[in-house]
Amino acid sequence: MTGCDQCQVLSIQGLATHELGCPNSWQNPATGEAWTAECDECGSAYVPRDRSQSFCSSQCSDLYNGWAIDDDPQPEELDR
Repeated sequence: MTGCDQCQVLSIQGLATHELGCPNSWQNPATGEAWTAECDECGSAYVPRDRSQSFCSSQCSDLYNGWAIDDDPQPEELDR
């Protein structure tokens, strides 16, 4: 990587890296296409918003963690 038009490229221990938040940091430098990840729950490909994102959606995250989509208590259940 010689330069970036979206940020100032940093060198960390000799490895060229983008600044935090740079939109180009998620691109494959060889192809210019966005990096994709595989969802840990459904297996679909998605473009993560940050490096720690493991799921393509909040629904997949909830299902993976054992929370059913309709597990939210209803208002009348909270009054008991």
